[in-house]
Amino acid sequence: MPDWSTVKSQLPVGKTPDHKARRKELWDQFNVTGTKHLALFEVDAGIQKVFQCEELFDAKPAIRRAFAYAKDINPKGPKDALEFCEFRLLLVFLKNLFDIYELFKQIDGGSRDMALSLPDFQAAWPKLKVKGISVSDPEALWQQLKGDNELVEFSEFADWATREGLAGPELLEAEKEYEQRASDAHDAELCSRLKQVLGDWSRCEGGLVPSQDMKALLKKLNAEVEEEALDQLLECAKEAGDKVRINTFIDSIVAPAGA
Repeated sequence: MPDWSTVKSQLPVGKTPDHKARRKELWDQFNVTGTKHLALFEVDAGIQKVFQCEELFDAKPAIRRAFAYAKDINPKGPKDALEFCEFRLLLVFLKNLFDIYELFKQIDGGSRDMALSLPDFQAAWPKLKVKGISVSDPEALWQQLKGDNELVEFSEFADWATREGLAGPELLEAEKEYEQRASDAHDAELCSRLKQVLGDWSRCEGGLVPSQDMKALLKKLNAEVEEEALDQLLECAKEAGDKVRINTFIDSIVAPAGA
C-alpha cells in the first residue's frame, strides 16, 4: 500500500498536456457514476480505492475542506459537486491541506482526538516557527481559535493555517475569495431585509420617504451624527420633492461591491 508522500508526489496538478491527460484518467477512475460531475462520496471512494492510501482516507476533514474550496471556484457550477475544470484545484488543495493535517496531527501529539489543548498548542510553537509563523501570544491565539469550544478542532486550525499561507498561495487566494463571497452574500441578504422593512414603513410611499423622516430615523440610530453628515449620506438617493429613494439609499450603504 503506497504511503501518502509517494501519492502526493505523483498527483497530476500541473498545467501541462501530460498532467491534464493524467487528470482525465484519474477523473474517470473517481467518477463511478459516469456523470459530468463528481460528488463528495466519489472523492472519498476514489481516495480509498484509487490512491489506496489509508492515511489520506482517514483525513476526512482535509478531504471535505479541499472539496468545498474547489467546488466554489466556479460559482455557476453545481453547489454539491465538482466539474472537471475544478478537479485540478481539488488535487492542489488536497495536497496542501493534507500538509496542514499532518502538522496538526504532530501538534496533537498522536492522541488521535483531533483537538488541540492549550499545552498542545504551546508545545507546538517551535514547529510553527519553523514554518515561518510567529505569534507573540500563543495562549491568546488558542483562545481565539477555540471560540466557545473546549479545544481547537482541525477545521478552526485549518482556517487559521490557510490564512497564514501554510496551505500554499492558491489555497490562500481561494480562502480570500471564499470569505469575500460569504461577506457579499451576507450583505445582499441584509440589503434585501432592510429594503423590505423600510418599504413597509408607514412613512414610505411608492418607495420614497421624506428626507426629514429618514433623518429622524437615522438620528434614533446615532443621536450624535451631524446634520451635514446626514445630508451627505442621503444625497445619492434624493429625488424631486426632497424625498429619498429607499432602494437607492440601501444599495449605497449596504449592497455588495458590483451588485
